[in-house]
Amino acid sequence: MMQSIPGMLRRKFLYGMALAPAGIATAQQGASGARSQPVGLAPDQGGVVYWNADDLKKAHAALAAAAAKGATTPGPRDLVELPITRTHAFNFLCRYPNPSRPPRAEWHEGCSDVYFIVAGGANITIGGELVDRQEVANEPGEYQGSAVKGGKSYRVKPGDVINIPPATAHLTEPDPGGLSYMLVKVNIGMYPWSMVATQQNTTEPRVNVPLGPDQGGTVYWAVEELKKAHATLAAAAAKGESNPGPRDLLQLPITHTHAFNFLYRYQNPARPSRAEYHEGNTDIYFIEAGGAEIQVGGELVERVQVRNWPGEYQGSSIRGAKSYRVKPGDILSIPPATAHLTEADPGGLSYMLVKVNVGMYPWSIVATQQSAPR
Repeated sequence: MMQSIPGMLRRKFLYGMALAPAGIATAQQGASGARSQPVGLAPDQGGVVYWNADDLKKAHAALAAAAAKGATTPGPRDLVELPITRTHAFNFLCRYPNPSRPPRAEWHEGCSDVYFIVAGGANITIGGELVDRQEVANEPGEYQGSAVKGGKSYRVKPGDVINIPPATAHLTEPDPGGLSYMLVKVNIGMYPWSMVATQQNTTEPRVNVPLGPDQGGTVYWAVEELKKAHATLAAAAAKGESNPGPRDLLQLPITHTHAFNFLYRYQNPARPSRAEYHEGNTDIYFIEAGGAEIQVGGELVERVQVRNWPGEYQGSSIRGAKSYRVKPGDILSIPPATAHLTEADPGGLSYMLVKVNVGMYPWSIVATQQSAPR
């Protein structure tokens, strides 16, 4: 008898899934603790999730305090909503030094990792060779090692963003005060996505950008670089100029599974903001500079399909939406088929946008995330 895909995923999920809230604390502390309880997959990409920067910093402080006491609770999922879907998964990780258990280097063959640094600091070494490489038991494609040889070191701080492609060694060495970041794990086992190669943005015409056939390479965006791009785009907008565009200022890879864009939204009385609706992707906003009111949900008013863009719609406004007041450090996840409208402050709003393709086959790895640090 043929089994349904959701049913198979649930069984695989219940067999091995954790995506490790307290597991991070356990592994970093060296304390013994029970394996994390399974967290259900969101069958429909879940709902809208807004993470306030202040709440994330409180979670960082609570996790750091627990670690200092050698406690394994609370875990991140006790403090922060962290959805898991078939295409991508969220986790909030607090890393901290523990002389009795040095951090382990990692290697994932089945996903790209995207880090948005929330609090604290660390040196993260990426690339090179995984030393003393060992496969993680019952986790196909997952490896750990004692160190990374020949990688590049990045000094990270709040507001930084990192993209780590699959099959790339990486090692996080946190500062004494610890490091916390929102982790988005993107499933790479999927078919090509035509929409991703024609990303639009607000300051330049739509262009075709080559897809990264192998998920591209490591990209590190320093918060200072992103704030500088915000200022440059704001200055151009104030002059009514469309150049430079975000891709003239920043490396913004596009792959079959997910795409990066850096959007600057601003007030323009001659061209009011349009509401948007995407059927083919989840949008994740990492707010970097400025502020705005973002309306999410409800009904798209005067809905029209964007020409030559299947599944893409716009409208004049939204009826019945919920409004979010966003600022730097906030994160917003908007699932597919959800109306949203950004009304920027006078100084504009800039955010790193991660668009995750949702038209894909199931991913076994996402349903069996281990409780070891990731």
